[in-house]
Amino acid sequence: MRNARRSARSGAGHEVNLGFTEVKVEAKGEEERGGEGSLPPRTKEEGCTRREGKKGAQEGKGREKEGKGRRKGREEGREGKKGAQEGRVHKKEGKGRRKGREEGCTRRKGREEGCTRRREGKKGAEEQGCTRRREGKKGAEEQGCTRRKGRVHKKKGREEGCRRTRVHKKEGKGAQEGRVQKKGAQEQGCTRRVQGLGMLVHDLCGDGHGSFSTTPVSGWVGFRKGGSFGGFLFKGFRSNPKPIPFRKGGKPGDEVYDRVNPIVSKDGFPTRRRIMERDEEDAPAREDFEPVVFEAEQDECRNGSFEKRTKDGAEMLKWMVEPCSLEEFMEECWDQKPLLVKRNLHPDYYQKVFGMEEVDRLLRQVGLTYGLNIDVTSYKDGKRHHFNSNRDGSTEKADPDLVWKRFHDGASLRILHPQRWTNAVWKLLSGLEGYWSCGVGSNVYLTPPGSQGFAPHYDDIDAFILQIEGKKQWKVYTPPTSWEVLARESSEDYDESELDDPLFEVELAPGDLLYLPRGVVHQAHCLEDTHSLHLTVSCNQHNTFADLLELALPRALEITIEEEVECRRSLPPGYLDYMGVVHADNAEHPARQMFMERVENLVRRVMENLPVDAAADQLGSRFIRQRLPIAKPQMKAGSASLGPHSRVKLVEKDVARMIVEEDVALVVHALNNSRTDHMEGGEEPLEDQGSIEFSLDDAMVIEQLLAAFPEAVSLQAIEADGSDAVRVANTLVNSGVLVPIT
Repeated sequence: MRNARRSARSGAGHEVNLGFTEVKVEAKGEEERGGEGSLPPRTKEEGCTRREGKKGAQEGKGREKEGKGRRKGREEGREGKKGAQEGRVHKKEGKGRRKGREEGCTRRKGREEGCTRRREGKKGAEEQGCTRRREGKKGAEEQGCTRRKGRVHKKKGREEGCRRTRVHKKEGKGAQEGRVQKKGAQEQGCTRRVQGLGMLVHDLCGDGHGSFSTTPVSGWVGFRKGGSFGGFLFKGFRSNPKPIPFRKGGKPGDEVYDRVNPIVSKDGFPTRRRIMERDEEDAPAREDFEPVVFEAEQDECRNGSFEKRTKDGAEMLKWMVEPCSLEEFMEECWDQKPLLVKRNLHPDYYQKVFGMEEVDRLLRQVGLTYGLNIDVTSYKDGKRHHFNSNRDGSTEKADPDLVWKRFHDGASLRILHPQRWTNAVWKLLSGLEGYWSCGVGSNVYLTPPGSQGFAPHYDDIDAFILQIEGKKQWKVYTPPTSWEVLARESSEDYDESELDDPLFEVELAPGDLLYLPRGVVHQAHCLEDTHSLHLTVSCNQHNTFADLLELALPRALEITIEEEVECRRSLPPGYLDYMGVVHADNAEHPARQMFMERVENLVRRVMENLPVDAAADQLGSRFIRQRLPIAKPQMKAGSASLGPHSRVKLVEKDVARMIVEEDVALVVHALNNSRTDHMEGGEEPLEDQGSIEFSLDDAMVIEQLLAAFPEAVSLQAIEADGSDAVRVANTLVNSGVLVPIT
């Protein structure tokens, strides 16, 4: 600008270079210039140029600002892009989280559906089981009522005849009526003490001695009613056996024996104690225990051919009791009275089962342990003596020569569980276990001439005494009291002075059989001129309705407490003012009546919830884990690859059973059982025994596969309902429980 101004002062009419453009400047007068000494006036073009320059400068500044804005925009764009990327990442993470939540919901929904299906399946199975139980119970009750009527009439007739005989023989009609009235008064008082509850439990449980407890205790609730606990009722008929004479001795009426009387224990609950006192009203009638006697003719026995019958337990039992039929034995003798079979024409009937040579083989080759496998004992002058050690005091292995010396000196030998080493006894017991559905044991008794090994006693097992060699004199007594009929525990040794007259005496010869129910007192003495060898087969130990109820009642009470709020309600205030032993006779008290009604209703609910099938499964599981291995399986098990059209069959009866524990189905089997452990165990965890675990969804398939025995079943006909019948069957075949049928 300064150069442009200097050039403009050079004179008029000259061309002036302003640095931007060339223009002609016309000379003007001094007046127009504003006077002398002032800057020359700007031309129009110069002003425009300046304005343009200023405008350009402003535009440059604007562009500069615009450039800065663009840079800033680009930076913001980059930041926005980065934010968008981060947003997309967060969006993906959010989708993943939502997807995870959805998957979690789906899994929870699946678990809920699975739980619902299990509950529905369990509920359906329970409903189906309840229906079956009700139908079976109804049918059993109808059949039981028919049988019960005949038995009641028969029993009433016997009781009436016995009552009249005692009236005329002993005390006269008046004294007998007095005892009847006394007994009626006692029963009436006892009935008042329980106020219907005891009778309700008695009717539902059938416990003849009134035990009301969910645990195995010796209890007495204050009422007493006739009848045996848990015994089956049959149409009683009498066979016509040939009678044989029995010798009787002793003075009637002057002996005493133990009687069980109720007393109150320290904790206030009723219990029992034994006192030396005779009470005819508490003793069972002798007439009810008179033996059923058979004497075999020449053509009535099949001469000991039992090995071909080992597949059928019923046939095995028939062979043992011939010529008594199985039906006669079950209706007349089982759980009721002794059976005596005389086989004078068949002395070798049982000789294939055991013998003296086998006793020596077991002592010398097997090696028997004192106390565990063999007892050496004697009974003299009312005392029992044991000789269960060698000369050096050891007991691990009995010295065979020393054992035989003690036998010749008058000691008796008892060999426990010979089925573990003797094949014939193993086959005999294995077949019987299949019939009784419980463990069957055995002992061998070898007694020298003129000696006795054991004191009078009764056992907690049903005993079948098979006389093999020699002869033995037996004395048999009725159970001392009604409480000891079908005893659940063995007795202590009795002194003979404590017992009544023997019910009968009999001499068992080779081939004879004597059956004694639980609780029947007995003793045996060997004759002076011969030794005695017999095998005792035992069964039904802790295999009663009482054992079933001991398992079922506690669980029934737990279920009722869980489901019934009435069980959890508080006892009413002041209930001790009308409840308890001191108020037992105050039956008319309104509050007491209401209290007892509530208790009776709760007891009915307990009975409705009784898990009888589950308890039976527990007993069945115990039996299968304790039983002998199958002596002769019908077919060999093995591995195979099955298809939908394959047919399978259970390898043997009672070799396996399904039980349900919580949410799994277990198949318990006896294929891993050992002879050397027979009659031991059964209480160990199932994983230590033979068991196969399945899902609860497979239970229906397993039930159909096992229940089809003795028939084979096609896998195509199995209702799987969500399970895989082929998979389940392959598992059972590979375990040996099932066998494929071609």
